[in-house]
Amino acid sequence: MKLIDARAVWRDDGLSKSIGLAWNGTNALVASVHGNCVEATLLDANLATVKNAAKVECAPRFNDVEHPAAAWNGSEFVVAWSGETVHAMRFDSTLRPLDDAPFAVAPQGVIAYDPAIAASGSGVELSYIRLDNLVPRLFARTLDRLGMIPRGRPTGL
Repeated sequence: MKLIDARAVWRDDGLSKSIGLAWNGTNALVASVHGNCVEATLLDANLATVKNAAKVECAPRFNDVEHPAAAWNGSEFVVAWSGETVHAMRFDSTLRPLDDAPFAVAPQGVIAYDPAIAASGSGVELSYIRLDNLVPRLFARTLDRLGMIPRGRPTGL
């Protein structure tokens, strides 16, 4: 494999060290944390910015948002990140939000972090680490194309 192009998308001290990246065959969605806010940026095949949905969600001061992840499920982009718990939001191929606001993937009131997303036949599979009685466990949840979470199942850790 040969690298054919590269460019800086951001140059700022506030950019997180991890990003989520999803490709839909035409555009790439880059999910990042910038200035304690989750941002989604749509790039074309030449890495030029098509659209920037700045500040998908911002954390209050002294709370961090981190570990953005992204996937394309064949009809929509899904972005997930961890803050007080794991949140997600769906976007169409033009980066128009499909949800009114980010929604919690992990149950409220539990410590959950490190989301990862992969496309599946029904939508996307979201995995994350959750602390149950201070014991880390890996959970996977299915998010269908309607934004519903039909099931959650622990997979152990």
